[in-house]
Amino acid sequence: MNWIQNFLTRRTHQTRVGSSVSEIADLLSGVVQGNGLGPLLFLVFVDGLAKALESVGVVTKFFADDVKVYLQIVKYNDCIILQKALDLISHSGQVIGSCKYRSKSVYNVLHVGPRHVSFRYSIGNDM
Repeated sequence: MNWIQNFLTRRTHQTRVGSSVSEIADLLSGVVQGNGLGPLLFLVFVDGLAKALESVGVVTKFFADDVKVYLQIVKYNDCIILQKALDLISHSGQVIGSCKYRSKSVYNVLHVGPRHVSFRYSIGNDM
C-alpha cells in the first residue's frame, strides 16, 4: 500500500510549450492523466459515492468527473432527501480534497411540471 501512497503524494507538475518551461508546481489533488492507476482509483471513489447516494434514494448519473442527481419532488420531505444527497457529494469532495477547486463546481436545479415545492438547496456553504 505504500506504493499507492507514494504515487499519490508529493507530486509536481511542469508545463513545456515549445522551448519555454514553467516553474515546477506542487499538485494538491488528482492523478496524472494517462496512467493506468488513475481510472481504477476513480472507480473506487465513485463506487463508494454511488452506493451512498443510492442509499438515500436518489437516481445518479456519473460521467468522467461529473455527477448528476435526480429525484422526483412531490412533497417537502423529497427536498430533504435531495439535500442529503447534495451533502454526501459535498462531503465526498472535501474528503478527496476537491473543495480547493469549488470555483469549478456548478450546480443547477431543474423543475419540470406544474407542481413546485419551494426549497433552497445548498452544497457546502454555497446556497
